[in-house]
Amino acid sequence: RDLHLSLRRQRQMCIRDRLPTSMRDEVLVHTKKEGGRQLVRLISPERFGGILKTFDLPEGTGIAEVFWEGDYLSMRLG
Repeated sequence: RDLHLSLRRQRQMCIRDRLPTSMRDEVLVHTKKEGGRQLVRLISPERFGGILKTFDLPEGTGIAEVFWEGDYLSMRLG
């Protein structure tokens, strides 16, 4: 499960994280501004004690859209 930043053809930044398909209905994306930065948490209340991953977004960006692409949870930044 590698979290990676990719540049799409339309020059839109997108974060993609591979997660088991069985988790589709269980994953929440929570964002919070903290100390001048945008913090993102992937949360699955029923597994792994809740928080799956936590990461910062690049400065000046926020999440514009969240969607599934096969086994990947994708977050388009805007």
